[in-house]
Amino acid sequence: MVLVIMSFLIKEVTVLPGPTWKPYSLERRVSMLVMLKSYIKATEIVNKAVRLIRLERTVLHDNAFFPLSVRVVARIENQTWHEDLTSPETERYTLITNDIKSNVTSFYSNYPGLQVSVVVDQYRRNGSVIAEFTIMYNASNFSLIEQLNQSMTSIGHLHNMPLELKQLTPENGKPDLRLRAVPHFSQE
Repeated sequence: MVLVIMSFLIKEVTVLPGPTWKPYSLERRVSMLVMLKSYIKATEIVNKAVRLIRLERTVLHDNAFFPLSVRVVARIENQTWHEDLTSPETERYTLITNDIKSNVTSFYSNYPGLQVSVVVDQYRRNGSVIAEFTIMYNASNFSLIEQLNQSMTSIGHLHNMPLELKQLTPENGKPDLRLRAVPHFSQE
C-alpha cells in the first residue's frame, strides 16, 4: 500500500480519483511524499523499539531465564553525592553503575553456570549516595540471596565495594523456609 502511494506521488500523475478529480500541484505531491517518508521512518523507529523491548523482556525478565531476582537498596560508603548521578548519560553514573555490576559479578564468580544480570534503577541522595538496583539470577536458589545478605550485613561489602545494606527484597520465586527473615530486610 505504501509503495503504491509513493509511486503514485513520484510519477507525473496529477489527479486523484474522487468525486471532483482535482489536480495536485508539484508542491502538494512533494509535501505528501515528505509526510509519507516521515511516517515510514517513525514506523521503523517504533517497530525497532518494540523489538528491543521484547528482547529485553525475553533475556532479562522472562522467568525461564531469570526465575529469581532481588531488589537491593544500599548506601555506597566511599561516594559523595553529585547531581550528575541523576542522569544515566553522565560519566560518574556510568562508572558507579559499572562498579556495582562488576562487584556483583565477582561476588558470584565461584558459581559455575550461574548468570547474573544487574539493573541499576536509580541513585538518590540521603546524606550520601543511595543505590537502588536489581540482581537477576538464572537459578532459583535463595541461598544466593542469603549469602549476599550475609556478606553485606556482616562485613559491609559487596565483593570489594563498601556498601551499607538498607533493604534486600526478593521479587519473585518462592522463598524457602530458611529465608523468612530476609524477604524484607530494612535498616532505614
